[in-house]
Amino acid sequence: TSSDPSIVYTVDYTSNTDEVEICVQAALPVVLTKFVGEKTEHGTKLTWETASEINNKDFDIERSNNSKDWITIGNVRGNNNSYTVNQYSFIDTAPAAGTNYYRLKQNDYDGRYEHSNVIALDFENKRSALTIYPNPVNDILYIESVGEMDDAILNLYNSNGVLLRSKNGMSKQISFSELGPGVYYLNIVGSENTIMHKVVKN
Repeated sequence: TSSDPSIVYTVDYTSNTDEVEICVQAALPVVLTKFVGEKTEHGTKLTWETASEINNKDFDIERSNNSKDWITIGNVRGNNNSYTVNQYSFIDTAPAAGTNYYRLKQNDYDGRYEHSNVIALDFENKRSALTIYPNPVNDILYIESVGEMDDAILNLYNSNGVLLRSKNGMSKQISFSELGPGVYYLNIVGSENTIMHKVVKN
C-alpha cells in the first residue's frame, strides 16, 4: 500500500509461481483537458476543466497585452487530490483594449508550477485618450486625458500583478517616490474602455 496518491501499485499474481510482479505507474499531477475564453457583456469569461488533480493548490490567471509581459489578475483554488472531472471559471471584468492574452499557472503545494497554453481575445481597440509622462519615471507620473474621465478607476500593479494602489476618479499625477525601481502597470478603467500602461521606475 502507499500513502502517496500519485503512485498506483498494480499487483499481478501469475499462475504456478510464488513470485509477485509489481508495476509502478506515476500518475500525472494535473490533467487539463480544456481552457477556453469568450467575450461577454461582463468582460472575458475563462473556463477550464481538469480530468484529475494531484497536489493541486490553485490556479493563477495571468494576462498580457503583448504575450511577453504577464500580470496576475486573479486566483482560483484547486481541489488538491481529485480523480473526477472538475470545472472552473473566472471573469476578467476589465480586459484592455486590443488583444488580450490569457494563460493559467497551475501551482502545486510543493512550490512547483506549470503553465497552460495561451489563448487570445480581441476587444475593440479604441484610440487612447490618455497620455502619461515621463516614462521611465523618477518621482511623479503625470496623466493627461482628452475628454471627461472623472469616473475612471486607476489601479497600479507591480510586475507580479499585486495591486498597490486603487483610486476612484481621475488623477492628474501619481507619486512613485516611495516605490522601488522596476516595472509597474497602470490600469485605467473608463466607462467605454480599459487602458493598460507599462511604467518603468528608475
